[in-house]
Amino acid sequence: MRDVTFGRYYPSRGPLHETSASLKLLFFALYIVSIFISKTYTGLAVCTAFLLICIFISRVPLGRVLRSFRSIIIIALVSSVIVYLTHPQDGALAAVVLFVRLISAVCVSALLTLTTTPSEIADGLEKSLSFLRFIHVPVRDIALSVSITLHFVPVLQEEAEKIYCAQKARGASFSGSLSHKASTVVAVLVPLFSSAFRRAGELADSMESRCYDYACERTAFHESRFTSYDVLAGLLFAAYFLFTICVRLMPWQ
Repeated sequence: MRDVTFGRYYPSRGPLHETSASLKLLFFALYIVSIFISKTYTGLAVCTAFLLICIFISRVPLGRVLRSFRSIIIIALVSSVIVYLTHPQDGALAAVVLFVRLISAVCVSALLTLTTTPSEIADGLEKSLSFLRFIHVPVRDIALSVSITLHFVPVLQEEAEKIYCAQKARGASFSGSLSHKASTVVAVLVPLFSSAFRRAGELADSMESRCYDYACERTAFHESRFTSYDVLAGLLFAAYFLFTICVRLMPWQ
């Protein structure tokens, strides 16, 4: 569980850290789109190369990002094998496409949370979806829920690790038959859910004691402004996205 990087901010002064959170959310959504419109080896190579460039300029250690897909590597491999066996004509290409899509989506999600704090993600999400207020969508509540969720991810990871170590110290064995593993996992999940509900209640009491009112207009201590990093990032991503579309529309693809 210590290897899980999702939700853990990595402090640095890289260009991606300085880019506006709302822009990064937009880039994240468009990158996911670019992955799913790429259906050839050339398109996947372009998407992978761009992701590696983003990791390099973010100044986040490559190992921190690669650790993010350890939890789904088995799922990605099994899914790719199934696709390969069920597609007799183009099974190899379909399997590679599925595998690269899953790994790239997880890595770019990890890169987003590694270079953006939960508060910045919430603010960026609120600004990006502000136009939905005209149709009475509770954008502020959605942004607050996302922020709290991202804050709780590393907390619950550490809590699960502590419960796991405590159960092992009491003699619990997590090896053996499938039924035995399921019973021992319950010994971790029950106190974990209990701790999560307790922390949620404490957070609600804390917000009420501070007179939090979702109907009031929020202000920011640090107002986010567009900088030169935002302009450069926008130009770089626009060039990448246009190139991806051109590769997709090539007649020889």
